[in-house]
Amino acid sequence: MSAKSAGHGTGHFIAERLTAILLLFLTPWFMISAAMSLDGTFEAARLWLASPLNAIGVGLFLLISLHHMRLGVQVIAEDYLTKVGTRRLVLGVNTLITLLAAAVGVFALYKISLGG
Repeated sequence: MSAKSAGHGTGHFIAERLTAILLLFLTPWFMISAAMSLDGTFEAARLWLASPLNAIGVGLFLLISLHHMRLGVQVIAEDYLTKVGTRRLVLGVNTLITLLAAAVGVFALYKISLGG
């Protein structure tokens, strides 16, 4: 086990805290707004997302949540995976899954909000 630092602790710490604070506001907004506006149908979701405020809010919620998840998994991998190859694999897969989920989510949001 190596005692070397990954070298990006302060920036990583600040990014984790910033995303957590942003999610403290976005999560209740998303849950309350969606619960009050949606009736379980695609049409209701499409109409709700047709509002630029809602579409931007959902997009921010999605992207910030995914970034927060990636940061958290990265910390766990760096702290607890001792084999360099395994750690690199997990970090690469973590980033790939995050980018893929972001791309699919933003594309779906774009299509739904514009009536697709």
